[in-house]
Amino acid sequence: MNFKNLLILEILAFSSLFVKNIAPNGFIEDLQKEQQTNDEIKYQLKRLFNKVDQESRFDSCLLLGREDNIRDTLVAEVLQEDMGKTLLVQTFTRTFCSSCLKLNQNFILFIFWRYGDEDTYSRLLSQFLEYKRSNRIILLAPVHLSALFADIVSSYMFEKCVQNNLLNVIILLGNFYETMAFFAFELYPQFTLVNRSFGHDATEVEVFPNKMSNLHGHRIRTYPDQMIPRSVVYRDQYGLPKMKGYVVSFLETFAKSINGTLWWPLNLQDDKPVFYQNIFDMAKADRFDIPTALVPALYGNSSKIMSRSYEERPWCIMVPVEKPHSYKEFIYRSLNPLFFLRFVLSMMVLSLILEFSTKIMYSKLNQDYKITLDKIILNTKIFRGIFGCSFKLQPNSTKSLKILYTILFIRGLLITVQFSAILQSFLTHPLIVPVKNLKDLQANNLKIVIFKNDLDFIKNSRILNYKRFLPELKVFEDYYKYRELHSSFNTSYAYPVHHSQWYIYRTQQSSLPKPLFRLSNMCLNNMGNLGFVLPQNSLYLQPLNKFIIRANELGLPEYWMRLSYIELKKIGKIKNIPNPILEIEHRTMGPEEFNFIFEIMLKCYIFAFILLIAEIVCSKIYCKIECGLKK
Repeated sequence: MNFKNLLILEILAFSSLFVKNIAPNGFIEDLQKEQQTNDEIKYQLKRLFNKVDQESRFDSCLLLGREDNIRDTLVAEVLQEDMGKTLLVQTFTRTFCSSCLKLNQNFILFIFWRYGDEDTYSRLLSQFLEYKRSNRIILLAPVHLSALFADIVSSYMFEKCVQNNLLNVIILLGNFYETMAFFAFELYPQFTLVNRSFGHDATEVEVFPNKMSNLHGHRIRTYPDQMIPRSVVYRDQYGLPKMKGYVVSFLETFAKSINGTLWWPLNLQDDKPVFYQNIFDMAKADRFDIPTALVPALYGNSSKIMSRSYEERPWCIMVPVEKPHSYKEFIYRSLNPLFFLRFVLSMMVLSLILEFSTKIMYSKLNQDYKITLDKIILNTKIFRGIFGCSFKLQPNSTKSLKILYTILFIRGLLITVQFSAILQSFLTHPLIVPVKNLKDLQANNLKIVIFKNDLDFIKNSRILNYKRFLPELKVFEDYYKYRELHSSFNTSYAYPVHHSQWYIYRTQQSSLPKPLFRLSNMCLNNMGNLGFVLPQNSLYLQPLNKFIIRANELGLPEYWMRLSYIELKKIGKIKNIPNPILEIEHRTMGPEEFNFIFEIMLKCYIFAFILLIAEIVCSKIYCKIECGLKK
């Protein structure tokens, strides 16, 4: 052991003797009391944080306050070392970064409150908790704050929080480890300061109860968009304004679930629709709590003020039901140029085989037989045989000719039966060519009718490929004319419809012998997500999202849709289809069909007569040429 180590040991020994013999006993007792106090504070803090974590788990905690307060506290030690939570520290002296918490939603705030900084706290909390108003906040009051004065200051601080829609806030007094009490507040039915304790019955006390679970009859402001079938304003038999629609049913049920009352302005003008952009403007102006309206989720940069999707259905095009082909169209479709080409080629091949077989038979009999071009192009035997008619056979035919005659017989039989089957099938199930794409719309001379606001929405939504539809669009700027045409079942146009609109139209057509429209697979938006627009940092966002999920699990939206059709039909907002023109197809041969057949026969006779004249002229010319050669 060297001299340096001996010197260190002597110093340590001397220090221990000094502490035991020279230092006063009061100093040691003070150290022990301070250690006991710190242990008690850590124990109570751990109980509080464990209770908060049990109510709803949090992964991280943001410490907010002045630097000396944060440095001298035991909160960081309890959260980081004992509970393994992630800590974020923000002091007043540094620049605030309100965007650094974008990816961290599940955190709590612990604020070291210094008297006089209430306005600063409320301002900073608004920045930090932008679109995160459901996060929990714990304020630690100064130790020197008296209990009497704490009530007044806490009430003032809570009122500031309510003004900024911060509900999950509690205040701990500086001596909370002794009293085990904290301040909270009730918002409904009126603002009330509450003093709670997490002492022996801590398991029964909620530190952060859900203040939005019971509104005690508080009014929830709404505003109807008056878009059928979502919401409709009408007057009952006593002249009082009423609302109906499937979104109205949803909001009424939601209000009952949280013991609230749905309220809307009674001086609204009937049949005055509110469009998407108006709904957003009203939300910015805080004109309602929840609108009785659904807005596409792709409308602008609206994800932060939108609820969960209430409807997730494609926005597709409703097209007129295609008419079956007439007999004339059926014949022209069947007797197309390709059919004639195949018919002529097959007839020429069979004619060639027949002529060669005949020539071989004559050669065996030592007789001459000439193969001419007319016999190959239009052989009367083959022509009659293909159509199942009789023709004169060669006497004493060879086996090859007999086999060929048999083939012609079977071929004629098959063609006759096939054509008869096709005709019978057409009579029972007429041919219908569905509209599948934009080319089919052009072929059927159909335009897509669209309202200007809807077109603006499509243009503003980068996801939607609207340019391919532009040539086929007919834009209406007057909503009332557009709605009148949309609901008139005018089969001259096609219409884009949401799921709820198509449900109404489909139900209306159920009473008709044959539907006038069907929903095609051409969609302006394959994921038509519709949700509610709420004011910024709305208190109703979280409970509304939970209720939307629950309602969809129970299948209530479809029930409300069916109910709204019955109610709107009863009050006259949905009317019967005006004078539907339904062509009932008769499958019996009528005068028009016979006229068409006579027309075809007449054309064939004219063609045959022209061929006869041509044949006579060609024969005379051929005779003159032969006579000239003989001379």
